[in-house]
Amino acid sequence: MSTRRAAALISGALTGGALLAGCSPATPAGAPAPSSTGPATTSTRSAAAATSPSCPPSATFPVDPITRTPEAPGVGNGVSLWAMFFPREGERELQATEETKIVWRMTGTGDLRIRATGPDDVTVTPMWGPELHTGSNWSRPGTEWGTGWIFPTAGCWTVQADRDNGATAMLTLRVAP
Repeated sequence: MSTRRAAALISGALTGGALLAGCSPATPAGAPAPSSTGPATTSTRSAAAATSPSCPPSATFPVDPITRTPEAPGVGNGVSLWAMFFPREGERELQATEETKIVWRMTGTGDLRIRATGPDDVTVTPMWGPELHTGSNWSRPGTEWGTGWIFPTAGCWTVQADRDNGATAMLTLRVAP
């Protein structure tokens, strides 16, 4: 069994495997690598697609009491993934068609590759990044990168993050209209 498939099965089991209505149940294998010049958008279907974690009931995230910034943990097999969200001023949720900065911390070694699969199996990569952050006061495990995202439609988006050493983790986000 591949590492990616095993991680997907474990993450599905950890989150109960149940998806809410309107959420995409698949994360396609072999999605494109990130682009530093803009988002790549593709539509793919895969019979061997991994099951995504459950979609959250809202597009808001708990605010860390220390950083006062919304954040959320991902799921992976022996891997830690955290996301810190920087929505537009005055907003507490991710909005479709608006750029949002997301900072990631992930354990493992090597470069970070990241993509998100959403409604109708549309896959996007960051508008910019991942950019390695060498100094930070965000206290979560792993190496830190910054990314800029535009999710083209509202709904559930499953972000898959991969490191060179085979570490894979996912985080499912709800994006508001």
